[in-house]
Amino acid sequence: MSMKKEVQQEAQVQPAKEQSPKGKVKKKWSWKRFGRACWETGKMLVVIAVFAGAGVWYALGENASEPKKVAEEYFSALLTGSSDKMYGLLDIEESAFVNEKFFQNYVESEKIYGSVLDCEYKAPKKLSDDLISIEVEYKLAATQEGEEEQTGIYEIHLKKQKEKVYLLFPVWKIDLEEKIIKNCHFSAPAKVGAYVDEVKLDDYLDEDKSNQDMEKEADIKYYTIPRMLAGDHVFSAYDAYTEKANLAVNIQKDEESYHIGREQVTMPQVWQKDIIKQSRELLLQMFGNAMDHTKKYNSVKTLFAGDAKSQAIGKKCFDTLKRDVVKEDGTVLSKLDFDNIMPYIAYYEYPDQAVVQINYKFQYNAKKGDVFISGFFDENKGKGEDKAKVTFHLRKNKWVVTDIDLTCFPYEATVEE
Repeated sequence: MSMKKEVQQEAQVQPAKEQSPKGKVKKKWSWKRFGRACWETGKMLVVIAVFAGAGVWYALGENASEPKKVAEEYFSALLTGSSDKMYGLLDIEESAFVNEKFFQNYVESEKIYGSVLDCEYKAPKKLSDDLISIEVEYKLAATQEGEEEQTGIYEIHLKKQKEKVYLLFPVWKIDLEEKIIKNCHFSAPAKVGAYVDEVKLDDYLDEDKSNQDMEKEADIKYYTIPRMLAGDHVFSAYDAYTEKANLAVNIQKDEESYHIGREQVTMPQVWQKDIIKQSRELLLQMFGNAMDHTKKYNSVKTLFAGDAKSQAIGKKCFDTLKRDVVKEDGTVLSKLDFDNIMPYIAYYEYPDQAVVQINYKFQYNAKKGDVFISGFFDENKGKGEDKAKVTFHLRKNKWVVTDIDLTCFPYEATVEE
């Protein structure tokens, strides 16, 4: 009994728990409670970070997939002539005539000349499920004082891509499909090479149409390019035996046709100069040697091709000319001065025949018989003009004379007072 009472008294003597000033019980610090608090705070920070990151991700994605931004980059690059930057913004299927090289030509034809003061990008217009159009209205500075500012519209098509940016947002690229010409046709003489912007067209030969034309002896080949960029192009026809025949074209529509005729395919300049020079020399030598009674055909035979037929033609022409400068009545063409010799290529038959026509003006003196009047011959003076033709053939890479049409002009002129 006394022991139980002693325990109770001892329990009553134990100190009371420490209390906070407000009367609440103050919990002791522990690592467990600290860890739990950090965990809760961390979860809250993670949630905040996720929402903040999502906002940034959405903003970046929406900005990156904004078609207007792509249009702005494209138009700005056009104004500065940055064709490589423009090409990087394209959705384009490349081919022989649709690639970066030909895109540079296209950009040249799209160039806006003048100083752009301001531009406004209109709201996109939907053309199809994945295609939109954005018009850029721009203002050009006046080129001269007193002139008004000019405005223009440039239309840009953009196509939604299958790829996504940031896993969700669509990618937009410039669409040039409307600027790609379908089935553009070219034709040129069959014997020469045909080119567009220096790309040979052999792979684009329309054999059926060409063969049908050959049967009509038209001697023309036809070519069709299935896809090519619109804009300025140069269609050419030439080879080693011709000068380059160029046809500058601005192609804007499908199924257009362009032709270079045989008359446009001319002899190379270096050959033209050669046969023009030969023709001039031939005229001078034929008349000069025919008027010299000491000279015979041997003096001019090297001016003609060496084959028997050409030599026979040359000799006949020379002998006739020599006979005509001395007439049966004794009249002699004693002096001849050429005022103007104008040879030109009248005809070129690809690849090895050409005809040169020589137009010439002259003055002459002609002795009338051998009777002296006051110690002088009776001599007439006159002037006139005439023409001759010379035929050349290309043999062993050298142009030689194979035919000539040259006669002596009539020189019974009235005596000048």
